[in-house]
Amino acid sequence: MGETVYLWSRGVLNDHRCECGEPFSHCVFWTAVVDQAHVRDLHSDGFQSMWSQRGHSLRSIPRLVLRGRRDPSVAAAARAWEALFAAIADVSGSTVVIESSKEPAFWLFLGLVPNVRVHTVHVVRDSRAVAFSWHRRLVRPELAHQRVELMGVVPYWKSALKWSAVNLIFTVLRGGRHRGAFMTVRYEDFARSPEACLSSIEGRLRLEAAPSPSPDRGEQRLAQHSVSGNPVRFEPARLAKVSLDQEWRSSMPRTARILVASLTLPLLVAYGYLGRKASRGTASPHPVSEGATD
Repeated sequence: MGETVYLWSRGVLNDHRCECGEPFSHCVFWTAVVDQAHVRDLHSDGFQSMWSQRGHSLRSIPRLVLRGRRDPSVAAAARAWEALFAAIADVSGSTVVIESSKEPAFWLFLGLVPNVRVHTVHVVRDSRAVAFSWHRRLVRPELAHQRVELMGVVPYWKSALKWSAVNLIFTVLRGGRHRGAFMTVRYEDFARSPEACLSSIEGRLRLEAAPSPSPDRGEQRLAQHSVSGNPVRFEPARLAKVSLDQEWRSSMPRTARILVASLTLPLLVAYGYLGRKASRGTASPHPVSEGATD
């Protein structure tokens, strides 16, 4: 379902395109979910407070950790997302819902949502690749039906510091914050062997994957309904075949690579991106690491 942390701002208020291609307000799936979850009326305060109070920002983490649902705005947001997840499960007919927001504060918040069991797949990527990606000027396709707008360009140093902060928070807080399992998966290992990686995830989380068409056989991909996310979701040709993106190795300035590596060195080493194995281009010895369970 994409990044629901942006459901109110990008979906309800600004009517961005859903992954299916329709504006949020015209998407059959999201229209049914919004009505059933009372997003615009009964629970509007909860969705608005998450956005207006920046409940997904790093600065909100102390409030979430120390006060939790004792904070009235957090309690209202938790009730809103409880209704949202229930509606998504009912409309889609699924008991497992994939939420892809990336902010650690929102991840902590999800643990406060009643009647939801949160399993976490923490996806990491080489910090240099992340910084290079955020430094590119890309058009936001979700706004193509309204106007042409570019994604924000983030300086290399800022991307590096956020990469370190976000991943350190997940490393420190991962144990005991949710009732479900926690796993760390490297993007590079997934891109090299997606089916094996997904099998590991399904086994770890004790999920049974529903039969789906194989992208390698060129079969039609079912319509997806993500409210926000990576621009690549609007490019069926790229989604049809998972491949490793290593453009940063040839296109990123050497000084920028050195700067980002210096600022993120401890976690680059911890995740297996530096050292003899990394230099030979082999996968880390533990591409999928298992975290705390309930």
